[in-house]
Amino acid sequence: MCEYDKCEFYNVILGGIVTGIIASLFIMLFTFLIETFCFWIKYRHLKSSNNNFDWLSYSMKEDNGRIKDKLTGAVASISLSSRRKKIKIKLKHDDREWEGELEMGKFGFGLLSLKYKNEHEYCKRECIIGSYIEDSKTFDYLFFEPIKYKIAILKQEGEGLVPEYVYGSELLLRPRTQ
Repeated sequence: MCEYDKCEFYNVILGGIVTGIIASLFIMLFTFLIETFCFWIKYRHLKSSNNNFDWLSYSMKEDNGRIKDKLTGAVASISLSSRRKKIKIKLKHDDREWEGELEMGKFGFGLLSLKYKNEHEYCKRECIIGSYIEDSKTFDYLFFEPIKYKIAILKQEGEGLVPEYVYGSELLLRPRTQ
């Protein structure tokens, strides 16, 4: 038989602290699984089938940046990273390609960070994800708006690299597949 004080000590350590740690780990795991599942449900319709480049890119009108202008000739592919809660986007235009990660916030608003392959060209853009109905067809879209003074192409001038800021708003559009 053990002393009362020693038994009480073991009861507090094993019964209280260890059980509390195990319960906290289960709650953290359960919360992570719920958040991952909700992310997947909310954005799964954006995913490209078989990683095909099935999103078309449009430029926006100069005089009104909310109206699509014309096709840019670029195509994009979208995949989801559920565990990291990020949307991965690949876009090809002409002979160039960029890859980016879209980190979503609330209300369909997110922040896209991208880098052109094989070049010192980086970009951060705000993104809005939404959908609309036209001629009884549902279209999904991703609208990219440049963050002012954050889009840079690093050009070689003299002995150093100098940033050059360009680009406008862009729209990725695709009919929703059920």
